[in-house]
Amino acid sequence: MDMVNLVTGKLREWKNAEAKPATVLISGTGGKAFCAGGDIVSLYHAHNGKEGFDPVQKKEFFEREYIMDYQLTQMHPTQIALWNGIVMGGGVGVSCHSPIRVATDNTMYAMPETAIGFFTDVGGSYFLSRVKNNISLGLYLGLTGHRLKAKDLVQWGVATHFVPSDKLDTLRADLVANVQSSSSQAEIEQIVSKHSDLNAGSEPIADLEHINHFFKDGKTIHEVIASLESSETDFAKGTLKKLKYMSPLALGVVYEQICRGKTMSLAEVFEMEYNISQGFMHHTEFFEGVRALLVDKDRSPNWKYKKVSEVP
Repeated sequence: MDMVNLVTGKLREWKNAEAKPATVLISGTGGKAFCAGGDIVSLYHAHNGKEGFDPVQKKEFFEREYIMDYQLTQMHPTQIALWNGIVMGGGVGVSCHSPIRVATDNTMYAMPETAIGFFTDVGGSYFLSRVKNNISLGLYLGLTGHRLKAKDLVQWGVATHFVPSDKLDTLRADLVANVQSSSSQAEIEQIVSKHSDLNAGSEPIADLEHINHFFKDGKTIHEVIASLESSETDFAKGTLKKLKYMSPLALGVVYEQICRGKTMSLAEVFEMEYNISQGFMHHTEFFEGVRALLVDKDRSPNWKYKKVSEVP
């Protein structure tokens, strides 16, 4: 929450300032750059009445986080996200909507929320439904929590550029020296491109044909699972192995939210996602997932529904 307050205050300051920055470079610190986790553990403790954790946090945290995420998308300075580490959870929300998103050889991106009985929030309904203009890719990422590393992010359209980590300091220096208040986004992109591997992402996405076949919108999560179960392909078997660890309820919610997000504005998406978040705050699934994976770490969540076919 401290970061949310800090960023929100800075955005307010820039909005009211006569001299605004031409660009904003957002990066994380340490090896877990753009990775949340501690916040959801705090929500777990607040839910269970642990001393020092206020239950009102379950409402205020998501409200303030989503407002901050949306405000970042509306600010006038061009935002550049430097992903030089792990990109997950709330860290995705403060950076994935940037028009310039830089991956490095250290980057690992995932939206693994279904594994903790939650949904792909922070605007996931919007950006996952538009990954490379192919909703099948977003559905696959959101449902399975599939991890993308380094150049994969450009290949999948999640990052816009790939810059080797040993060139980041040079990139930063170039931006500081050459971005002017009058610089357009295209001019800023040209500077980033000078330091980028322009061949990154040129290889075809592995298993794209299978992803497009099984992960379509216009179905239900029950139909997606049934289709995978009826297939003898190695892809289907491997995917089902991943999905069996996920919350069946969360899988249903994530499929539906991404399909709905395809036709919604970003503002509409954040409003929908706030309502979904509060539904999860009044349900056992999220807190059981956090307990099993992040608190007790027994990795044996007792989901409300044992199979997707049991989800209403």
